[in-house]
Amino acid sequence: IRGASHGLQCMSSRRRTVRYISTEYTPGEAARATGVSVELQRDWKRRGYLASRDDGKHSRYTFEDLSHMLALKSFSDAGIGLRVAATPLGSDGFRNAETAASMAMLPMLGFANYAVGTTDPRHRIGRYVIVDSAGVCRTDSLDEYERERGTLQPGGPVTIVFDTKKAAEAILAKLDRPHLVVETTDLDE
Repeated sequence: IRGASHGLQCMSSRRRTVRYISTEYTPGEAARATGVSVELQRDWKRRGYLASRDDGKHSRYTFEDLSHMLALKSFSDAGIGLRVAATPLGSDGFRNAETAASMAMLPMLGFANYAVGTTDPRHRIGRYVIVDSAGVCRTDSLDEYERERGTLQPGGPVTIVFDTKKAAEAILAKLDRPHLVVETTDLDE
């Protein structure tokens, strides 16, 4: 199995080691799972929007990378520019696809890991990433967002609401292999 080991090893009273290995996907598999063409992947890598992971000749992507790709594509398709500008919080510089996609990656990975039983479902990491006139935010509840938004600023259009759980499920449904392999080893006494 190709993959990057997280190096995470957990011990239990039964003297067992657990290792989590992220599956690596080819650019073609990434394109099928995210809708981001191989050509666009190359362009985004060249421009620094995607991590450069390769074995010397061929690119490889983890589920985290696929999450970033799908989120970038979704925000970009909604008309949010990719460029990251170094401007003060609340200005248009923080209303960009790269910032929003970065905020979406962790929850998508969490929901994918929950699907294979490696994440506690009670752990709240922000299901929705929202881009509005004030910038980008992440929240577990749209009702909570509306309450907070009402106290922080008057009105303004919401550009996009990105559901990280549904996005993670969409990627998982299109993959032919699990995104994470869990290896368990019993240790000798």
